[in-house]
Amino acid sequence: MNFYNILFSLTSVLLFLVADYLIFGTIFQKEIFLLFLLILCASYMHRYSLFVFLITIFLFSFVGYLFYSYYGRSITINDIVLFTRHTTETFDTFFDRRAVFLKAFVVSGLFFAAMIFAFATLGKKLKKHRMGKLALISVIFIILGGNFKNYSVFLLASSLKDYALIEKEAPYQTNFFSDIEALKEGEANIILVIGESLRYSKMRLFGYEKDTTPGLDRLKNKENFIYKPCISYATSTDVSVPLLLNPIENPKQLRNIRLFSRNLFRLAKKNGYRTYFISSQSQRVIKYMKKFIGMRFIDVFKTCEDMSDGCKFGMMDGKLLEEFKSMDLNKKSFVVLQMSGQHSPYRYYPEEFGRFSEDVLGRYDNSVLYTDYVISEIIKYIENFAKRPTVFIFTSDHGEMLGEKSRWGHNCFEKEVYSVPFVFYTKNLEDKALKEIENAHFMTHYNISELILYYLGYSSSFSPKLTDIYVNGTMITGEDGYIKLENVIID
Repeated sequence: MNFYNILFSLTSVLLFLVADYLIFGTIFQKEIFLLFLLILCASYMHRYSLFVFLITIFLFSFVGYLFYSYYGRSITINDIVLFTRHTTETFDTFFDRRAVFLKAFVVSGLFFAAMIFAFATLGKKLKKHRMGKLALISVIFIILGGNFKNYSVFLLASSLKDYALIEKEAPYQTNFFSDIEALKEGEANIILVIGESLRYSKMRLFGYEKDTTPGLDRLKNKENFIYKPCISYATSTDVSVPLLLNPIENPKQLRNIRLFSRNLFRLAKKNGYRTYFISSQSQRVIKYMKKFIGMRFIDVFKTCEDMSDGCKFGMMDGKLLEEFKSMDLNKKSFVVLQMSGQHSPYRYYPEEFGRFSEDVLGRYDNSVLYTDYVISEIIKYIENFAKRPTVFIFTSDHGEMLGEKSRWGHNCFEKEVYSVPFVFYTKNLEDKALKEIENAHFMTHYNISELILYYLGYSSSFSPKLTDIYVNGTMITGEDGYIKLENVIID
């Protein structure tokens, strides 16, 4: 075994550890030997092959470090799957956070430069061996057989099976094992507005120190206006919205989604409702959740491309207000409006709503202020013009980390991510469900789905279920895991 090959490998491992410490603040000791073995085997390859190997390590490391700098955790294969779905959005977010991007780039760049210097200094003295490639492949297989996720170069150790599952469109079957029959004719129009990345703790309505919800604050004392903290179904839009529209009690009931047996649009149509799904987000953003929301049961489906030219990711939510006001609500309707809301990088608001600072946290507050305007205007319109009994419900798909624990974004099981608002208002409607909602300490997305089923006419009563609460991860198949919340404490 050549001395210089060992020296080059030890030097490379040391550089890895320094870079890891600068980004992660720790050293992953369990993987040092395998990392050393990997580079040692690579060092016996031809110099050009070794150079390509080093470039590959640099690119993987840069992605891993960039991800950790923003999300505060190591990247997994599930995150790569999400990246392939939302590539442009992801880069848009990262480029907006230049400091995060720059830190990852500088550390990776210094690491790569040092690796190249070591390669240039020792490269000619490295011993080549025809078995080098075979040894490298063998070590990679050993690594993939384990569970080494800390170094981004080992990402493929994670399972890929969910990617194929998610890419298949959910089948629809008419021969349900147990179909749901309406118990009564639903009378009320139902308006469900789904926000984006909004935590209730950033709303003045729930005690936030900044005046981000002046419109809702003026409405909160009205009769039949109720607001509560809420636990979301999941940590990502791709999972949370489909689950809201296909209520399941726990992650082991995925079959109900694949069969649309409890799909709210299907059941609304079955009981005589006209159905709407209007989103201010783009087709490319919502294309993966479209497979599970029940497209064939929606009478009117629109995204931002249908409402505006040049839509890239989304548009300001004022257009949803215009669309809502143009609907004929004298006909029995089930309406779902999906907002752009607080979608990163938190710029979906008109200039006149930029009352707070223009840094990241200030922009988030500005976007909440605009969401408040849109929501309160919808409620006012219902109050002034609704002739039919009308139920209005607002919640958000998930929350957002805003620097807590040095983490940003969502897609993680943190309280800031699964804590969302619930806002409820009714017009021309009095029933016993109101008292049940008022008495509840908090709500959940599952409760919201069951509440909608009640107003659609598929249950005779409603009572919030506040035990055995599940929060799903980023994969509707459950591969990203889930958590079960017990003894929930709401601040």
